[in-house]
Amino acid sequence: MNYEERELLLDDHPIVTKKYLVVTPTIKRVYSLIRERVWMRRTGTFLFAMPRMGKSTCAEAVQDILEAEFPKIFTILFTAEKRKQSDSGLLIDILRADKLPVHSRTPYKDLFNHLITHIKVNISERGGAQFILLIDEMQLLSELDLNVLLVLHNRLELDKIKMTTIGFAQSDIQHLRSALHATKALNLLARFLSEPIPFDGCANKKDLEEILNEYDYSLIYPDDTEFTYTRFFLPIAYSNGFRMNEYAAPIWTALKKASKPLEEQSVPVQHLFRTVEYLLLAGRVKDSENYKISEKDIDEAIEASNLKEYCGILGSSG
Repeated sequence: MNYEERELLLDDHPIVTKKYLVVTPTIKRVYSLIRERVWMRRTGTFLFAMPRMGKSTCAEAVQDILEAEFPKIFTILFTAEKRKQSDSGLLIDILRADKLPVHSRTPYKDLFNHLITHIKVNISERGGAQFILLIDEMQLLSELDLNVLLVLHNRLELDKIKMTTIGFAQSDIQHLRSALHATKALNLLARFLSEPIPFDGCANKKDLEEILNEYDYSLIYPDDTEFTYTRFFLPIAYSNGFRMNEYAAPIWTALKKASKPLEEQSVPVQHLFRTVEYLLLAGRVKDSENYKISEKDIDEAIEASNLKEYCGILGSSG
């Protein structure tokens, strides 16, 4: 692939469109915990972390991996919203998340029966007996929402269908747990919020090395070619031994320095990915046999990722 051919493909590259998935070490660790709970038919668990650690991406990855490993289960992933008290709103969100057309004025009973039927039909088609509901931004659910989910659990149980809820939430979900304790809603706590799992972004330099390996060896574009993301942007350097993973140490050091105000061990993965993307995009015009990434290049990439601004916002709000 020559320079002109690469430039024609550039606008559709996943690095540019931001439509690609890196299965990070954290996602792998989280999935190993979730799959055990799914396999054991546990009723519910949730993950929590500060913003920008990659929870939403993890939710999508977990859904895909679960469906691949357990083809008989049926899953729905939806994003919770903070709303006025309404028992119908949650059902509408779940149905619409699975591409079902519903009217906002549909009576609660009809929405509930519609969802039950939808779940039963899909489980029957798969020859299974288990439903997994994945909830992004779970901290936005109200006690009323959780009661609706409890009724859904119980109704499916009558139909011999096991339901497991897996939540992905920001750290302030602890406020919801405290509120449920205050109202003595222990049944809701036991069913949905009794097994918290802390969620890291990129936890250490070793994790970063594994992430950079994905760009060097596993992520491919165009499909059915031998062009990894690193090779696509730096073909001359790549053919002469250049690999992004060789820069894990200086990139990690710079990211930790920039994210110091967060007082976290891990680094927000959204900003990490933006940093790597910037290095690849900026490096393509400097591609050469002896191309190297400098400390200045890394600092510019982190600056472009807006990590410092993000840390400043969280620092001032804390």
